[in-house]
Amino acid sequence: MKTEPTINIQDEVSKIHAQYGITEMANYRIEKLFEKHVEQFSPKVKQLEWDGKEELAFFTAQTNIGEYMIDNPHDDRVFVLMYTTDGSDESLVLHTSNSVDELKSFAQQDFEECIKECLIIE
Repeated sequence: MKTEPTINIQDEVSKIHAQYGITEMANYRIEKLFEKHVEQFSPKVKQLEWDGKEELAFFTAQTNIGEYMIDNPHDDRVFVLMYTTDGSDESLVLHTSNSVDELKSFAQQDFEECIKECLIIE
């Protein structure tokens, strides 16, 4: 397993202050340092892969934790985003919209929140 090199943030901040003093430039460099390391160690969640056809107005995205479905149950322009866990016959309605793309985006955000929630260590 590959391990990332460890850095001492306090040492890095001290180096920045030694070079730039306590200035706006130092604050900017420190902000960029933190952004770099937060991004580097933030988990990346894969994009949902949607199956379906526009003309059927039904789309699904299968994940390891459940399935997202977009349906047009009343044959109008209002689409419904539902979620069901594996093995369940019941679906939870998460959101409704006139836009399939909006529902796909909402599902992606929900999926990422669910995955990241599992990774938080208290």
